[in-house]
Amino acid sequence: MADVISQNRAVVWVQENGDGTSFVPYADRADGMAMTGKSIPLQGVTPVYGRDVNGNPIVISINKTAPGDLPTATIQIYEKAALTVLENMVSRQCPLNFQLRMVACGPLDNPFIWDKITAFSKGILTTYSPGDGPGLEYDGSQMTASGSISFQNTLFLVRTGLSGLTLGAEVEDALSIAGIPDEDCNECGTGYPGADQILFIGYDGGAAAPHVTVSEDGGSTNTIMTTDPFVATETVDFIQAKLVGPATIRVIIGTATTDVAAKAKIAYTDVVIGDLATVGAWTDTLIDATTIGDVVTAMLWARHDRLYLATDSNEIYIDAHQGEDGTEAASYVGANQIDAFAMSIDGRKVYAAGAANLILRETDRSGLFATRNGPSGGGAFTALAVAEDETLYAGNGQKLYKSVDGAATAGNWSELKDFGAGYTVTAIQCIADDSQYLRAVVSAAADGQVWESVNGGNSWREITPIVNAGHSAAYFSKVNDNHAVVVGAASGGVSFGQILQPTG
Repeated sequence: MADVISQNRAVVWVQENGDGTSFVPYADRADGMAMTGKSIPLQGVTPVYGRDVNGNPIVISINKTAPGDLPTATIQIYEKAALTVLENMVSRQCPLNFQLRMVACGPLDNPFIWDKITAFSKGILTTYSPGDGPGLEYDGSQMTASGSISFQNTLFLVRTGLSGLTLGAEVEDALSIAGIPDEDCNECGTGYPGADQILFIGYDGGAAAPHVTVSEDGGSTNTIMTTDPFVATETVDFIQAKLVGPATIRVIIGTATTDVAAKAKIAYTDVVIGDLATVGAWTDTLIDATTIGDVVTAMLWARHDRLYLATDSNEIYIDAHQGEDGTEAASYVGANQIDAFAMSIDGRKVYAAGAANLILRETDRSGLFATRNGPSGGGAFTALAVAEDETLYAGNGQKLYKSVDGAATAGNWSELKDFGAGYTVTAIQCIADDSQYLRAVVSAAADGQVWESVNGGNSWREITPIVNAGHSAAYFSKVNDNHAVVVGAASGGVSFGQILQPTG
């Protein structure tokens, strides 16, 4: 019974002043708010009937159809002698974000105390019904107004915490992580274990050849792959992975260090579900246009035919052949190093950013990178993320910024969080691609932290940390809003990661 939440412990919060502002609680006395009739359509199903040998109908298939409607809810509030939030929505006709927060224990109006949030984003008021009254007969009861609101999307957040994740027999620093986010609901018959279960992690080489580990259970068990890529003193970084067949996964890696005997290089291998640790060989791909001693500084496998590679000669290359080519000419050559890529949700825009406040953008797969504008006084970009509404988030120096115009002007960047001297942002998540729900992974010389915001960066909480030696990279689930895996420097003589998961 302890996990059951009653109605008197549920509160509606409204972001009355728009994206990136604080939410206001409707939790107390006449300032309460009802949220009823909630509906979240998922998909329609239509049976297809055949007949059995006796001529009776039998379902032979299920056809799935689009939801046909948006998530909806009815909001009710008391009429007052002042304008209400619903009346403001009537006048302005702008979308607002709502949250239904559940609080098992504690004050209902404290923004930092909640156990679960159901977020209803980009709500449009479709029908407004002013409160009934006056009646013909005397009636001293309160007048109640209501509005029907349709929302663009929903997501579910619960309180999360970090737990240590020992990465098998590996002892070096973990530098990069990739996973397979696709969900097949066990319908494909390939042995695929499901979304977020297959993870690949790349490591520093130390005095020996660098390792790659693979997990098929979400990180609980990590196995060093049978063949090592690259050579001693090199690293496995910028790891990317995609399904390239029903049961085949291609893994592409780059190296950020070199034995000074080769041009900038990546490597790839194909592995089979059910035996993912077995690697016959890694195939090196040298980027021909680079010079001996060059290394990779950033990589993004955006689509099957768009592998973006940056080098320390301040170049960007685009490989259209899943890491196999290496003969392409540079699409961009500049004066500063590129250290981060990000792609918009629709795939039409790719951002690249790096040293000296440099940020670029490619549109419509053109191969042309145009210079944009970083925040005023900005330093080195270290991480990028793009939300569904195309809000751009960036780690720059020790701070997290957002741009509402795709980095068109310096003045439209806003500082969201200063993490303190020595810290840099290594990864950013727009949870469920929503611009109002963020996570940031940051790292200093010997300390890594994970931060979370549920109001577009207006306020932040640090997710309770465990002792670590710094965070290098993170894998964020695309199907579970409350799951991530963070990796970083070895701690206590063993490679070390952390898993973000619900605490309840």
